[in-house]
Amino acid sequence: SGSKDTEPLPLADRQTPLCLIATSTGKVAKFGKNCNQTHWLTYHSPCTRRMPFKFTLQKPNGQSALELLPSIDSKHAKGHWSDSFKSDTNVEYQITYTVIASALQDKKVIASTPSRFNYIPAKPDLEPILPDDYPGEYLVRTSKVQQKGNSTTRLGVISQEPAALSLEDGGSTLNTNINLVFMLVRRHEGAHRPAPFPKNYDVAAQLKTTTFVMPRRARPELHTIQALPHSKASLKQSRSNSQRHAAAFRQWDAHDSESEGTKLAHQIEALPITDLNADDKGSHFEEVLTNTITIPFSVNVDQALSPDFWSPLLSRRHTIELTVTLDDDSSSTTKLKLPVQIYQPPDVSD
Repeated sequence: SGSKDTEPLPLADRQTPLCLIATSTGKVAKFGKNCNQTHWLTYHSPCTRRMPFKFTLQKPNGQSALELLPSIDSKHAKGHWSDSFKSDTNVEYQITYTVIASALQDKKVIASTPSRFNYIPAKPDLEPILPDDYPGEYLVRTSKVQQKGNSTTRLGVISQEPAALSLEDGGSTLNTNINLVFMLVRRHEGAHRPAPFPKNYDVAAQLKTTTFVMPRRARPELHTIQALPHSKASLKQSRSNSQRHAAAFRQWDAHDSESEGTKLAHQIEALPITDLNADDKGSHFEEVLTNTITIPFSVNVDQALSPDFWSPLLSRRHTIELTVTLDDDSSSTTKLKLPVQIYQPPDVSD
């Protein structure tokens, strides 16, 4: 229309509803009404859960408006979203924008045209990375120094990312193995009899699930174009599937280039022993290690478990946290975090 009163509003003044849809079998969750208002994500599975969101769109520059992400109200996220958001094994995430261009007359909408589009659907990776195909690339290690009398010992624990867990149809438990190699490098005085090697180990393991939401720096009154992403995401972390394994070491072996443990240890840098000075008169070094110790780890498949996924707005990753103690000595306790992939095969998701 050529009438000034019915001329479409600038994009900066248009209402911009937003929907974040999380779908699974028989379940849909969405939120969104008008911009510059607080909206709630409601997830019906099996009870109602909510998360606060804000979407700001003001004075965009041409087509850049289509590239803007919603912003999360981080002040409320910790108290609501991070304590309640759950999903299940079949969930898929998709961000859908609906932009409505409206024409007003006497402050009343007389015409509007919606336009919907999706922003980078976030789906699980169909094929996991196979750590065994890349020797030395997925190893994790930690070490700790112990000082007892005239003896100084560095305890090292070496592991690698375990095999990926597959969410198979009908399975109630996922199983994988954690491989550990223990290494001792110690110095003792010549006349001093060294302490015996540790005899037992105790490993406590649990699954840690981390969900990332990328907030923005802008206050509600600032437009999103100036609201660059935070360097740190809002996180929801949960721990589950705790289990414990205790056993006796079969033996400690002297450093041998042919041993299984040494081969694994040599795939990474040598454990730092700069604080174990060999120049002291009468000091002796001793380096021993174990062969690979395999510990089973299982994960229960329930409604809260979902595969890994990634999007610019929402992502999820899993980690196995280990706490290792030798001979019930708390001073020997070390911690290790192993990334673990959880994926859904294509034939299950279809």
